[in-house]
Amino acid sequence: MKKIIAISLVLIAMLALPAMALETAETATGDLRFSGSSAICGLYVTASPDDEIVASMILMENNRLVARWNDTGTGTLRMNESYPATSGNRYTLIFDVEVDGVSLDLDSQMKTCP
Repeated sequence: MKKIIAISLVLIAMLALPAMALETAETATGDLRFSGSSAICGLYVTASPDDEIVASMILMENNRLVARWNDTGTGTLRMNESYPATSGNRYTLIFDVEVDGVSLDLDSQMKTCP
């Protein structure tokens, strides 16, 4: 009897592993950097293969909207954009990301162009 219970528990655990492996946590990483006289704006989002991703990057220069980029994808989304930057000005990159209609929390990036 103990042997049957032990084998049953092992089988249940083995059946649960594939379902757990299919779950993917949504992640989003954003970046603002400067290269020469350009602000380089990036966003990388990963989710489950069938999850729909809707994303926007909003670039502010000294608190003034200067650029907005939008994109959509399924499972993975990568955005890379650039904008002419002026030395000494402050730039803020704001991210708006939704995965299957649920907003992801991603901090904005604020930097001054060297």
